[in-house]
Amino acid sequence: MSLVGSLEDLGLGDILQIVGLSRKSGVLYLRCDGGEGRIVLDQGMVRGAAVKGRFEDLRGLLLGGGHLEEEILDRAEAEAAASGAPLLQTLVRVSGQPLERLEALCRRAVEAAVMDMFEWRSG
Repeated sequence: MSLVGSLEDLGLGDILQIVGLSRKSGVLYLRCDGGEGRIVLDQGMVRGAAVKGRFEDLRGLLLGGGHLEEEILDRAEAEAAASGAPLLQTLVRVSGQPLERLEALCRRAVEAAVMDMFEWRSG
């Protein structure tokens, strides 16, 4: 499924409802004068989102927000890559941070990005 159009014709809320009801997966890219963003969808559910220039990935979120030291994150990324284990699980073990805290940070970042994009009236 491919959607191309203007937010003036069909708002982000409407788009997310259509994608949610049809249980589609993919990446929705949005551009406007104020920026660029993307929303990752999996079977109609928002699984990730980022606005360009802000925390665009887990690394940026954890380091940029001062939640983790770079050495710890580097070690966790290397161990996760070597073992094939999910990065969040490896981060819990290496950093001692609770999984719930890391998941909450990710969820808040996704929510903030989507809310920012809801404010875009054209694009």
